[in-house]
Amino acid sequence: MRVFVGREPISPEEVQLDRVRWEQPREKKAAPLVPPKRLYLELQAADLSALGEKLHRSYRQILDSEPDFFLGELMEDVPRPGSPRVFLDRPFKLKSYLKPDSWWREETIRILLGMLNPWGTGERRYWIEEFVDVKVDGEFTIVIFEARLAGVTGPKPKLEDP
Repeated sequence: MRVFVGREPISPEEVQLDRVRWEQPREKKAAPLVPPKRLYLELQAADLSALGEKLHRSYRQILDSEPDFFLGELMEDVPRPGSPRVFLDRPFKLKSYLKPDSWWREETIRILLGMLNPWGTGERRYWIEEFVDVKVDGEFTIVIFEARLAGVTGPKPKLEDP
């Protein structure tokens, strides 16, 4: 799994979710002072498989605790990860799991961020605000997000005494 901002590769530890902007509808978001950047998350078959397995495990746990959970009238449009290979067979299906109205949105982004930075280490530089799209390019599935720079990082300049 690789992460890029623009065409520049960045460390996965530098990415975090801006939960407030992620959960807020696009119409209600305030205009940022700095335009957001495009963050590209490049997934390969192993990453898609791991994501599918984890979502399928969550789905099975819900069904084990409450077998009729997905049978309600309000749940008829909810995608169901019926197989661990859900994204290997159909990578564009990832769109329906990350779109703003998706029931699986929170679980999917939580799993993706956990795969990016399982130990929660590093300095956060880019905050994911919004899902944009999914593209497939050869063996790569690219998930595109809008993100903003958290602030300038690096060594502080030394001030000279007058």
